[in-house]
Amino acid sequence: MKKESVVDNEEKVKESKKDLELEKIRRVHEDEKRVFEALKTDSYQSLVSTAYSEMDAFVQMCIKGISTGCLIEGTPGAGKTYRVINACFKAFKNEDEFVYSDTFTTPASFYIWVAENRDKKVLIVDDISNLFSDKKILAMLKGMLWEVNGKRIVSYRTTK
Repeated sequence: MKKESVVDNEEKVKESKKDLELEKIRRVHEDEKRVFEALKTDSYQSLVSTAYSEMDAFVQMCIKGISTGCLIEGTPGAGKTYRVINACFKAFKNEDEFVYSDTFTTPASFYIWVAENRDKKVLIVDDISNLFSDKKILAMLKGMLWEVNGKRIVSYRTTK
């Protein structure tokens, strides 16, 4: 008889744990329903999130000239590009105060693009596939982001 009561107790403990897990799942579903209902009646812009606060702070440091650059890395489609470009639109009265580039570049064309846009307040380099694999571009980025006595010096010399 003792064996049966031990087995019964073990079964009761298992059922109790299972009930607790089901209760947690039920509460999560209830919370989801509340959020979805709020989204139906509220604008998504009214939702407050601190998920981007650190990134936004770094972007603002670049926009205000406090920092010479920042690197933003994350999951595709998370809104990085959207937030950076919109921060520039909000910060600058004139669209000509910042410039955007993406896709692919060679070291020579990157150097030319940067030189042509050196008077812009912000240069946005987005999703350039070979940016970090090309040692020449990396060397240029170091010069572009490192300031000595208020100047940033970048050179590109080639025999071609």
